[in-house]
Amino acid sequence: MKVVKRYDAGKPIGLFTLTVPEGATLLSASFSQNTNFLWFFVDTSRPDHVRKFLLIKTDEEITSDMKPLQFLTTITNPANNVMSHLFERLR
Repeated sequence: MKVVKRYDAGKPIGLFTLTVPEGATLLSASFSQNTNFLWFFVDTSRPDHVRKFLLIKTDEEITSDMKPLQFLTTITNPANNVMSHLFERLR
C-alpha cells in the first residue's frame, strides 16, 4: 500500500537514523511539539531500510567524516526561528 507516513525524528542535532520502507521519498519536515517530524511517501509492502541523516544548525561545521551528504530541506523552530538543515548520509 502506498501512503504518506509521519516519522518522529526526536530532537536530534547531529547524526541520527530512521527505519523507513525501502525507496521512501521525503515529502516534508517540520518542528512542532518540541520534536522534528518527517513525512515520507512510502510503499508499505517494501522491506524496511535504515537511513542515516544529519541535522545541523546554520554556521555549524560539516566535517569530512560526515560526507558524502545530500541536502534535503531546512527546518525552522517557530519558537525561536532557529534554522536547522537536514541532510542524508549517502553511505
